Amino acid sequence: MEFQQFQACSKEQQWELFFSQGVYLMQMVEGNHSYSLYAMHRFYVEVVFSLVEGKTLRMNAFEFGSNLDRYLSWKVIIL
Repeated sequence: MEFQQFQACSKEQQWELFFSQGVYLMQMVEGNHSYSLYAMHRFYVEVVFSLVEGKTLRMNAFEFGSNLDRYLSWKVIIL
């Protein structure tokens, strides 16, 4: 599936595709939010979760750019 095809889907279809095809890459926490990055074919999906409210706020899909750059610059510690 290409990025444009994913974007053309309804939000419900996007969530279904995400749950069935998303591959977890990493997570980071900033303030009261958790940001999880997943790979989907040739694009990425970010899931934003509120640590205060205990619920998912949104899903962002992107191919590259500043959304991806923030993960590439994040310092990851592997234990």
